[in-house]
Amino acid sequence: MKLIKKGDTIGLAATARFIEANDLSFFVKWLESKELKVKLADNLLEKFHQFAGNDKFRAQSFQKLIDDDELSAIWIVRGGYGTTRILEYLDWSKFTQNPKWIIGFSDITWIHLQLASLGFISIHGDMPSRFGKVNLKNFESVLNILFNGEVNYSNHCDDVIDFELNGKIIGGNLSLLAHSIGNPNIQLGNDFLLFLEDLEEYLYHIDRMAYQLKHNGIFQKSKGLLLGSFTDLKDNDIPFGFNVNEIFKNVTNKPLIAQLPFGHADTNLAFIHGHDIEIVQKSQNLQIKQKIKL
Repeated sequence: MKLIKKGDTIGLAATARFIEANDLSFFVKWLESKELKVKLADNLLEKFHQFAGNDKFRAQSFQKLIDDDELSAIWIVRGGYGTTRILEYLDWSKFTQNPKWIIGFSDITWIHLQLASLGFISIHGDMPSRFGKVNLKNFESVLNILFNGEVNYSNHCDDVIDFELNGKIIGGNLSLLAHSIGNPNIQLGNDFLLFLEDLEEYLYHIDRMAYQLKHNGIFQKSKGLLLGSFTDLKDNDIPFGFNVNEIFKNVTNKPLIAQLPFGHADTNLAFIHGHDIEIVQKSQNLQIKQKIKL
């Protein structure tokens, strides 16, 4: 994957829910202030029920960006729901000949997993629909990867156990990852670091999905578990009784690091999906590093 430079063009895609023009205007100006050009997907401002156009139009518009040799990256503008519905229409053959960065998170998890299955890295990063509503560092961290090909974060953690994990980071939204099991186009491989995050889920739903991953051998294939933010969680009148960390400690004996600054929270820093990552936890401090070899 090539690093980008000033003057390069970023495509903005809408693979799921629709977005209003006003929600994009400041983001586009911000990209242009970084001396980057912007190309909009044909369906970007379309509305079809909750989607940015019907399934085939969203797929065709995204495919057009995938195949566009003038683009250095595609930034998917928002999640919600809908990307899963268009995957069957996408053709990655031209992408494999001239790959470009694809950026997003949450509903985009299947795209990250499919690209990793094909041997390509991508960027798990915040999306333009959240620009101006969350930490600006989220978007700056995406540009740092695009321009410099590296990640270097320091983050406080509550855990007092010191250890280090190294490996290829694979994963994303827990719900999407659980639903991807059985898809022949997604092959996670072995000895990866499994990353998970989610929002607005019942604790027992998280437990059920954790056991689904366990029963399908996902934890057994991984060498460690990385947990990002699990935000706005729900519980029943009778409390479930386990928090997120306890749920995952119940289903795997692999090393677990929590409180990573990735996911549906105000701080959602970018990382390179499908690439080696080094995470060192020492004296309640997390150091997270990645670097692309050019």
